[in-house]
Amino acid sequence: MKVLIKGRLTDVGEPQNFGSGGFRKQQVVVTTEDKYDNEMPITLVKDACGEMDAHIGALVEVRCYLGARKWQDRYFIELKYAGHDVKESAPGAHTSDARPPGFIPQPDGLDIPF
Repeated sequence: MKVLIKGRLTDVGEPQNFGSGGFRKQQVVVTTEDKYDNEMPITLVKDACGEMDAHIGALVEVRCYLGARKWQDRYFIELKYAGHDVKESAPGAHTSDARPPGFIPQPDGLDIPF
């Protein structure tokens, strides 16, 4: 089952490595901005680890698969990452048109950084 989570990315965990096969897992938390906020933990695996690291504080839409499993007569639900879109960058976020340190605009309009 697919689920869309909308909210602010509030926490990004460190990627964890399991076994010698190179399996990687990372957890991020998206906090919804509803009347009653919910903190939704989302699991990223393998190559998806690190995809959301640069977006802490950003307003995001995360596509997930809802999965469940049984362990010792208890049931657990997990949101598994399928992709995301950044709807609004975090305050003070780095933008792509930022100038390198020490950059001085040239008066003739040729913005050459050297």
